[in-house]
Amino acid sequence: MAEIVKRPGLMARIMRRHRFGFEFKYADAPTVTKSLQVAWSDLKLRQVFLVHPGKKSYALNEWAQALSVEDLRRQVKKIA
Repeated sequence: MAEIVKRPGLMARIMRRHRFGFEFKYADAPTVTKSLQVAWSDLKLRQVFLVHPGKKSYALNEWAQALSVEDLRRQVKKIA
C-alpha cells in the first residue's frame, strides 16, 4: 500500500492505459450501484474495482470486482 501512496501518478497511469476504474467503499460488502453502472458505461471502462475494508475479494459481475484493501497492492502490481 505504501508504494501506491508514494507514487500517486501510478493509479492515474493504470486508469488511462487499461481503462480501469477504482471506487473506495466503507461497506464490507459493496454492491454495484446505478451511478457506478453509468460511470462504467460513460467512461467505457474495462473493469471496475470496488475497494473495501473486508477480507475477501470477489467478482460482482462481468466487469466489477469487490477488492479487499489487503489485495489492492497485489492487484495494482498485476495490472501495472
